[in-house]
Amino acid sequence: MDDLREQIRGQEGGLERLMRKIPGFAGYKDREQRRQADQIQRAFMADALTRERERIADAANALMSSGGISLLGEVDRVRNVFDKVIERIRHATYGSAGFFDAIRINEAELDRVYEYDLGMLADIASIGEGVTRSIATAESGDGFREALKALEAQLRDLDKKLDERTKTMMGVA
Repeated sequence: MDDLREQIRGQEGGLERLMRKIPGFAGYKDREQRRQADQIQRAFMADALTRERERIADAANALMSSGGISLLGEVDRVRNVFDKVIERIRHATYGSAGFFDAIRINEAELDRVYEYDLGMLADIASIGEGVTRSIATAESGDGFREALKALEAQLRDLDKKLDERTKTMMGVA
């Protein structure tokens, strides 16, 4: 994925470029663009995880056709973990927007959080591979429970990374 910050800045109009010459405005505008890029990135990650969550339904369907109904509760548990992580990503803090916010995120911290979010994309791709393994094992009947547990562990690791992201945003990391 291209650097969203550069794409956003490239869409500035003539008035915005002129206003950048006003002392203090350029820094404000850069922070707003970093926040916007972070928000777009998080929406992309949440949507990707939502698609993977929906693919888990394929595993549940394969289980039902192969007689593995007893494992559907475990599938539901993993889907619930998906829901939790998706909501945390979608609604994560992305910095202060006004002059009077209690916690202010400086440019370097915003860049660090943005890069951190980009790093989580690899985790999401790995989760997608875990979903594919779960579907394959549900169809074959071998190792489904283990594949599902591994997928759940991946999701819980991503959830812990979101805890670390929150600490970074709060300035306690």
